[in-house]
Amino acid sequence: MASNGSNTGVRANGLRERFEKGKTVLGLLLVLEVIEELECLNKSLQRRTETIAGIRGAIECVRSTLQGKRNEESFQEVFDKAVAMPPKQYTGGGSQHTPKTPVEHYRTEFYKMLDSVDVQFKERFNQPDLEDLQKLEETLLTGEVNDLVDQYPELNRDHLKVQLAMFGPKTLSNLVLKWLIS
Repeated sequence: MASNGSNTGVRANGLRERFEKGKTVLGLLLVLEVIEELECLNKSLQRRTETIAGIRGAIECVRSTLQGKRNEESFQEVFDKAVAMPPKQYTGGGSQHTPKTPVEHYRTEFYKMLDSVDVQFKERFNQPDLEDLQKLEETLLTGEVNDLVDQYPELNRDHLKVQLAMFGPKTLSNLVLKWLIS
């Protein structure tokens, strides 16, 4: 590959051999199942017009999609795809503490990954502060003042009612969206 005296060709050959191993291909395909969904969520979360309610809805959609992949059929589909690519290169049997088959081992690892993502979604996006932020956002978008406003001394409930009524819910939603876009 490289004739300038470097070992680039040797490195590339080593990487190719590693990537052709069954467990590397399977690992990449399993991770791809999760990363594709998370990438879609990332694009959704980065839109300037996204609301808190929309963010929470997108997160719940991705969570349910990932949990839908946590079954025998989904795993077997990915496993079969990996097995069809390179030749199998699995080692022999192991002790009583290891899975008896590669399918069993990688299924467990795949489920662990899906469970880890689910736990992170729950911890990061089911927080009281985010719920409060969503309620305040609803106040701005609908024009209906809720009790949460009273927790903020810098907001005067009566003045806010008058100000929101001047704009009206439809106008207010458009103003908030324009502000988010700019």
